[in-house]
Amino acid sequence: MNSYIHILLDLDDTVFDFPLSEKTAFNKTMEKLGIEDADSLRAVYTVENTKCWKQIEQKTMQREEMFWRRWANTFAAAGITSDTPYLEINSMYMEELSKLGIYLPGAEEFMKKLRSIPGITISLITNGTSQSANGRIRASGIGQYADYIFVSHDIGYDKPDVRFFECVLNTVKDTDKEHYLVVGDSLTSDIKGANNAGLPCCLFAKDGRFPEGAENLRIDYKTASYGEILNIIRG
Repeated sequence: MNSYIHILLDLDDTVFDFPLSEKTAFNKTMEKLGIEDADSLRAVYTVENTKCWKQIEQKTMQREEMFWRRWANTFAAAGITSDTPYLEINSMYMEELSKLGIYLPGAEEFMKKLRSIPGITISLITNGTSQSANGRIRASGIGQYADYIFVSHDIGYDKPDVRFFECVLNTVKDTDKEHYLVVGDSLTSDIKGANNAGLPCCLFAKDGRFPEGAENLRIDYKTASYGEILNIIRG
C-alpha cells in the first residue's frame, strides 16, 4: 500500500504542452520583429535554449545571462542580426509566453481527478521565470487544483538543486519523505532532483518514449498514462 499524500507535479511536458506554447509565443515575437521563416529559426532556438537550461541545472550559467544568451546564440547560429537588443527580444517573448497555459490532452481531466482524491496535497513544481510560469498558471486556471505552487525563479533555486525540494518540504511541513511523490518528465531536473532530495519519483512520458540516460538514477515508476499515475497514488 502506497503512502503518497503529497504530490509534487511538474508542469511543462507533464501537464502543460510547452512546445505548443513555445511555438506560439516564438512566432508572435518574430512577427513583431519582422523576421520571416520563424519555424526554421525556432528549431535553432530550441537547441540553444535547451543548452542554456542545462547549464543552469548544472550551475554553470546564471539565469540573468540566459535571458540574453539564448537569443544571441540563436541569431549567431542562424547567421542573422537584429537591431532589437537581445534582452528586449526576451521580454517580448516572455510576455507572449506568459499568456499561454495550454494543457496536454487529458491533463485537465487528470488534474480534476487528482484533486478529488481525499487526503492529498498537490504542489506544482516548475523551473522557469516568475513571469512566464505564474502567467501560464493563471491563464490555464490550473492553480485551482493546487495547494502549493513552487516556481524556481521565486524560490531562488532550480530543480534538481536539493534546496528547491527543501523549500517544498519546509512549506508542506511533513518530514516523512515517503509521503511524497515527484511526478515529472525530466531526468535531469525532476528525477535527479527527487533523487537528490531522497523522494520517491515517477517518470512520465507523454508520448510513451522515455529518455535515455537513466542508468545512474533511481526511478520508482515509469508511465505514459495519467490513469496509471492516479492508480499509483491511490495505491
